[in-house]
Amino acid sequence: MKRLTAILLSVILLYGQTTFVFADEGAPTPTPEATESATPTPEATTNLVVQNPGFEEVDPADATKPNHWNHGSYSDATGSNDAVFNYLTTGGRSGTAAANIEITTHTPPSDAKWYFENIAVTSGMTYQYSGWYKSDVATVLYIQYTLANGSTVNWLKDAPAATDWTELKVTFTPIAGAVSFTIFQALEQAGSLTIDDISVTEATPDTGNTFANGFVTLAFDDGWISHYDPVRTKLNQEGFKGSFYIITDELTIGSSEYMTPQQVQDLYADGHEIGSHTMTHCSLSGNASDTGDDAIVACKNADGSIGPEDEINGAKAALIALGIDPLSTLVYPYGDYNDAVIDLLKAAGFIGARTVEPGFNTKKTDPFKLQYQEVDMVNGVVDVAKAQEWIDTAIADKTWLIITFHQVVDVDPGDNYSTTPAIFNGIVDYLKSSNTEVVTMKDGIGRITGTVAPTPTPTPSVSPSPTADPSVSPSPTATVTPTPTPQSSGGGGGGGGGGSRARVVKMSDDNSGVLSSDEDTPDSSENDDTPSTETNDSVANTETGDSVANTEDTEGEEETPVEKALFADIVGHWGKFFIEELAKHKVVNGYGDDHFGPDTELTRAEALKIALVAFDFEIATDVTEESFKDVELTAWYAPYIQTGKAAGIASGFGTDMFLPNKQISRAEALKMIATAAKVSEADFTAEESDFSDVAKDAWYIPYIEWAVEKKIVSGYPNGTFGPNQGITRAEFSKITYLALQQLSK
Repeated sequence: MKRLTAILLSVILLYGQTTFVFADEGAPTPTPEATESATPTPEATTNLVVQNPGFEEVDPADATKPNHWNHGSYSDATGSNDAVFNYLTTGGRSGTAAANIEITTHTPPSDAKWYFENIAVTSGMTYQYSGWYKSDVATVLYIQYTLANGSTVNWLKDAPAATDWTELKVTFTPIAGAVSFTIFQALEQAGSLTIDDISVTEATPDTGNTFANGFVTLAFDDGWISHYDPVRTKLNQEGFKGSFYIITDELTIGSSEYMTPQQVQDLYADGHEIGSHTMTHCSLSGNASDTGDDAIVACKNADGSIGPEDEINGAKAALIALGIDPLSTLVYPYGDYNDAVIDLLKAAGFIGARTVEPGFNTKKTDPFKLQYQEVDMVNGVVDVAKAQEWIDTAIADKTWLIITFHQVVDVDPGDNYSTTPAIFNGIVDYLKSSNTEVVTMKDGIGRITGTVAPTPTPTPSVSPSPTADPSVSPSPTATVTPTPTPQSSGGGGGGGGGGSRARVVKMSDDNSGVLSSDEDTPDSSENDDTPSTETNDSVANTETGDSVANTEDTEGEEETPVEKALFADIVGHWGKFFIEELAKHKVVNGYGDDHFGPDTELTRAEALKIALVAFDFEIATDVTEESFKDVELTAWYAPYIQTGKAAGIASGFGTDMFLPNKQISRAEALKMIATAAKVSEADFTAEESDFSDVAKDAWYIPYIEWAVEKKIVSGYPNGTFGPNQGITRAEFSKITYLALQQLSK
């Protein structure tokens, strides 16, 4: 995603840095893109020296200016403006004085600004800028860094028009190599701007906003062909999942510069997140075109056909048609958005979106206003060291860093929004060597909203379990005393395609019971389409928390409390009871290091395996034909997918793809459970839902309402269900357990 501004600068590239040619009193000149700004809403501490912050002191050498302040204008050969700089002695915010700029005639690219004397940089320090302004047009806040070998200007924040005094505040960490800096609010069009009470302070992060640990998202904008190779190759090699944002119209144009639909599907099948960058990369609110940059195209409407809503919904439909569902995050083209755009995204089912405001995210960041750091030539990020600083900052401050890439190519394609494979590989290698947690943007949003917990990255014994999110309200009975493992009463195992056999489980008088079987050891998996008919097993009564052994084979057997958890990482976890009940009967198993990974999200393949084993399907032992294009015969999950397909439990997407490594959503998980359990179609009677985030015509309404009625799941306290959110191993264990119990009644 490219952020273009109205200012085209005269630049000299010097050792990878950008040196600017200034005009009028050495005035700083803004550049098109931003890099720095950082950390979340910190508390300001030490006041730094912005001399004469309220403009009350007159310059002794020039009575038309405030002391310690300068002003300047910039324009190139095609741009111009007639800026008038006014030193006001009345009408100030806190005192009498203020600084004003008036532009009557303006031709882009050009600007005008007041700026204070440079402040020396303290290495590693985070700063907070605060300034008050009034303006009848939108303006832009920039920071100019003085370097040992020149200077560079970065965007900090856009400022909307304000008729009354309005505070403009931003936190930033100076770029590597910065010696000093000044900050200015630039007027880039005809209009008026007045500023007052400018301050810069050292800042200390507010730890109340931080996460349990710092983590990173690797995001890739536009859908460039380089995202398939070398990016996909490197991420898969290191086991990282990225977030890729696609301009969907490029998928149909067939340009060699962008990925094909099949390549996007391949990324998705690998477990990477695919998100939207709209259909045509237009300015959703139209504000981006206000800068005068002809390259920025506003989404039409108001009579001109395709508009913002069409761009959002059309791109989502195009990606869903490729089998990419749920689709839950978006990147704003040009970083352009407003409240109306956010409302459109929420109505379309998105859970968050990323801006082009540089910074780090905390638990208090608005999920629809996520900040980022960008790796490109424009911002002078030409080595791995700068990205390492960002990563180290995120880890130290326990914040969420989104690192964004555009093209990853060896040769600059004439577009400075790019980097090289060497730099990209170096950043990924540093993440790997520093054991930094890498999550998708969707999962990062889940940690802000509280719908997903931070998860370790265990080494799976069967297959990887990517990503994380919730699926059942974690309100289980943590104080339950689990029962001893009952003797087997179920039938044997072995071959076949997809038959189902019921376990023989009798319920005791208090209507509690326990699974009993000598079934094989499974893991995780998922479901997808088509239902069936029949019931099966049972488990413990979750109201009382009691668990009684199968009365057929173990009646009269004395209960023995379990002294410790079966897995080291479920001690004290809310899902411990459900996990252990299923594990004792070999419905689920853990990782090779005695860990279960309760908060790790399930993939489609993993969830399918759990469902088939829990409901006693005979797993195919001889896999001779590929069930789907993306399911290799030698893959661990091939027998389960063949069995699930033959039984009508698992179906594919689009071009005969199963997407085994795609995470399963809450809605899909419920359909899978109901289908594997062969619940009668007569039980699916609901046609509408009371959950605010469930669309009236959603395909999954009958499954959600069935599961709610059976007390298998519940929604969130805010009245939502989160049908498109992921589901963790613990959560899936719970709904499997409760489904078995309910279906045995």
